[in-house]
Amino acid sequence: MIRKTLPAIAAAALLWPMTASAHWQSTRWDMTVDQVLASAKGRVVHADTGDKLLGQSKKLAGIVPFEGRSYMADFFFSDTGGLTLVRLNPVSADCLAIIDELKARYGASSSPHNGDWKDPKTGDGVLQSFSYQYTPCYTSYRKPGLVAR
Repeated sequence: MIRKTLPAIAAAALLWPMTASAHWQSTRWDMTVDQVLASAKGRVVHADTGDKLLGQSKKLAGIVPFEGRSYMADFFFSDTGGLTLVRLNPVSADCLAIIDELKARYGASSSPHNGDWKDPKTGDGVLQSFSYQYTPCYTSYRKPGLVAR
């Protein structure tokens, strides 16, 4: 019995850091377009519009539920094809409530112009636009280390 459980415990110990690390919902950083499509279970579709953000290319989009709200999610990928950034645009205009929730979760922003935090559990970058009065607000989750180039 012990011989059978030791490999399972060892495998779980090796996988635990990966499952506890950064990612967004059912996706994992560096997934391919096809892998994200499969994990989204029909909620996202191809949307290769040429849009770029932080040098990453938008390849998929769809309406997804997240923390009690519906969002139009845009999925961005690196030149090598891996998922690096997810941008969420709320379907309803809950911008002020979203900003308040993120401030309560992460504390004061490191930027006076927008909400900019590092998730202490995952290392993901979290950005919340504050310019909700002129453009739709959005929240983006980005792979640790992804910066403007």
